[in-house]
This record gives sequence, C-alpha cells and structure tokens, in this order.
Amino acid sequence: MLVLSRKQGEAIQIGDNITIKIVNVGQGRVKIAIDAPINVTILRQELCDGQSGGVLSAVPTCGMASV
Repeated sequence: MLVLSRKQGEAIQIGDNITIKIVNVGQGRVKIAIDAPINVTILRQELCDGQSGGVLSAVPTCGMASV
C-alpha cells in the first residue's frame, strides 16, 4: 500500500487515465473527486464489506474492478 499526503486542490494520477483530486478537507472528512473511464468500477469500501445495511442487488461485486 502506498500512502501519500496531499493538500486541498492537489491530485494523484493513477496510470494514464485515473485522477484523484482532493476537493475539500475539514471537520474530520476529506472530499475527493475521481476522474476515471466509465469501465472502471468505483465503490465505497463499506459497500464491499457489506456494512451499508441496504439492498445492494444493483451494485456489482467488489471483485469486478477493471483497473
């Protein structure tokens, strides 16, 4: 696992076509923006862990990421 520090407004580039930008930092939260191709599945970790408590029948499984 790679751990990076970024400030608000800075970004991280993954490969040629995925960018993660730090939009806002404050009050114990970090807001990020992810720019990725439509064929890349992006899910919050709690959906993969089954902790959401909701019905996830329309959500693809976590093993489907096509990065």
